[in-house]
Amino acid sequence: MGEFLMVIFIAVGLAVVLIAVAVWWDASAKKTALAQIELATQETGYSFSRADYGHRNKAIGADANAGYLCLVYKEAGSFIRRTLPLADVVSSQIQSDNIVLVDAQRKSGLGRAVVGGALFGGAGAVAGAITGSGTTAAVEETVYELHLTINDLSNPHFFVTFTDFAKAKEWQSFFEVALR
Repeated sequence: MGEFLMVIFIAVGLAVVLIAVAVWWDASAKKTALAQIELATQETGYSFSRADYGHRNKAIGADANAGYLCLVYKEAGSFIRRTLPLADVVSSQIQSDNIVLVDAQRKSGLGRAVVGGALFGGAGAVAGAITGSGTTAAVEETVYELHLTINDLSNPHFFVTFTDFAKAKEWQSFFEVALR
């Protein structure tokens, strides 16, 4: 029974570590993308004081007074910054969609841990816990993509994804005013 509790403790510990890494990873991506907007501020002299991070390593910043926009995205492992006049934005719109955040979850390996522990001791219990059968489970979240059409034939489209409708609407309203 002591080995079984140790297996449970290890499994819970691993789950906590994985969750912490995922949270850190997202926070790190956000920090890096927003740092790119700060670099654009330093390089161009524009004040991109209005800046937000979206999912998928994208960020958007605007200097309404100077009339410039900074778009940040990741391509081939590197962050790309595009600085362009707001006048180059032809249109903007919000599209809503559901995305699958987790497409597979592991069933409880507790039963397998008990059997593995009974047959092979502590190592069998660990192996049994890890080999729980996979099942698909759709965990969906509504996302709101702000799509921009840009007057640039080589790269005419940019979108940034938000999970908060209010944030997407705030940017859409910004562009509605800017495009007048």
